[in-house]
Amino acid sequence: MIQHFIDYQSAIFDRLIPDSSLMDTEDRARARLIAGIIVYGAVCALVMGFVRLSSLGLVPSTLITFALVPVFGVFLVILWRSGNLGLTSDLLVGVVTLVLFGIAVTDGGVFSRVLVWMPAVPLLANFVGARLRALRATLLITVGLLLLLVMHYQEALEYQWRDGVIVGRVMATVFSMLFVSAICYQYESARRRAVSEYKAMEVERRNWTSMVAHELRTPLTAIFGALSLLQKQIDVIDGNHEQIELRPTRELIAMGKRNSERLMRLVNDILDLERMQSGNLPLHKSCFQLDQLILETCAFCAKMAEEKGLEIVTRIDPGLKATLDEDRIFQVLLNLISNAIKFSSKDGQIEVSAIRLEDSVRVTVRDYGSGIPENFVSYIFTPFAQALQGETRQSGGSGLGLYISLRIIEAHGGSLSFRNEDVGCRFFFDLPVC
Repeated sequence: MIQHFIDYQSAIFDRLIPDSSLMDTEDRARARLIAGIIVYGAVCALVMGFVRLSSLGLVPSTLITFALVPVFGVFLVILWRSGNLGLTSDLLVGVVTLVLFGIAVTDGGVFSRVLVWMPAVPLLANFVGARLRALRATLLITVGLLLLLVMHYQEALEYQWRDGVIVGRVMATVFSMLFVSAICYQYESARRRAVSEYKAMEVERRNWTSMVAHELRTPLTAIFGALSLLQKQIDVIDGNHEQIELRPTRELIAMGKRNSERLMRLVNDILDLERMQSGNLPLHKSCFQLDQLILETCAFCAKMAEEKGLEIVTRIDPGLKATLDEDRIFQVLLNLISNAIKFSSKDGQIEVSAIRLEDSVRVTVRDYGSGIPENFVSYIFTPFAQALQGETRQSGGSGLGLYISLRIIEAHGGSLSFRNEDVGCRFFFDLPVC
């Protein structure tokens, strides 16, 4: 039950933040944290307002507390509209600090119970702030506390509280904030060291993976070429000497060829994945006849479909042009159509369509298989995720195809998505027209 609540909460926060595809992992985490603080801050302000209303009545501090709710709403709008995490976080820390002091001024100065929230401000600043980090927030609040102390001694404000050891109270608040700031500093230093070490390990891993993949591709190409040549020679011998039984040999060669093809596809997918993750995927875009490319890809996949008793049906508007890299879009189409063939029932059909929208072209691949399982929908575009599914393992998928296709389409300025139908599933992507 708790896990369901956490998942539901995460889904809500993801909808409240800007487009997360444009952020790195750290910024996405910070955006979710800011959204969570805003939401829970508004809820806490509302509860605290009602508590103050019932205990103190409609005093200025109660009004300030209730005013926090729309203020948090404004921050949510700023976060969503601007997408500027630094601006939103620093404004959030600054306004929260001012509100706390506003409540303190109207509710007892340095005797106010709201001072117990002050040590939380450096903690908040450290985890969401851009420039207003823990130590700066501590210094800012210390100045504010000293001003409250001066106002108290100058009798600028009248309070219902008796004088006590107010200097000790101020110092206790300051030292508690310094303690929190010190912990935050140690945490931040350790986190940065860990991130630096992780990045170094990640670079080393990518270099190693790229080297291994390149080294594997060379012998695999040679093996594939040798098996193809052997297959042709077997066909010639079989045609000239019909009495010789060569079926076992032909089957072994075909099996070796199929598996070498699978290994070559996997190696190429891993190389593409490394290029994408390092931002080095080359694209050679031009204004291209998209309808012809789709027809060529369908023709290329026709034999694969026939072996499963499937028919590829095309519905393509003539004369469609788009700005694209021919080889990469062919790779995307090939992946979507081959996936549709893999997961379709026998003796059915695959529908491939392309239509012109206002300023883009939409290409759709529809199958009539079992569709995407509900528990797998959120992982469909995750690298290697498909390899965890039993059905995909049996079909020989690496789990990289859809992730690579998504990144290729995004690099073209388009989008790739899917939708489960009553029967089967449809994948569709948009490309800008030229």
